[in-house]
Amino acid sequence: VVAALQEIGIEIVGTSVKKSTKEDKERIKKIMGDEAHMIEDMTPREMYGVLKDARADIMLSGGRSQFVALKAKVPWLDINQERHHAYAGYDGMVALVGEIDKALTNPIWGQVRRPAPWDAKVAS
Repeated sequence: VVAALQEIGIEIVGTSVKKSTKEDKERIKKIMGDEAHMIEDMTPREMYGVLKDARADIMLSGGRSQFVALKAKVPWLDINQERHHAYAGYDGMVALVGEIDKALTNPIWGQVRRPAPWDAKVAS
């Protein structure tokens, strides 16, 4: 998935390697380069900081990370094995890009990122 996303112009700021084999990690380095941010283990607080500092446009992860993305006000897409869409092959990449587009353009993000009415300054 990483290589396909890079090919369509999406910059990957990091990837989890918690369950990856040594061969998987070598393949990731080959695709992403030596500067690849391969994350072995990260607390939710650290993940929140990475999302905010990297100014990520979207987070693709399993369900456990969903609430971190929501707290950071970053769109999130479930790519866990229980997902509703298959992302293998050409058709899978088309489906993935469609799901990323729907997540990024969902109108809820404009509302979530606005100050709450009680925090907004009232014009006098």
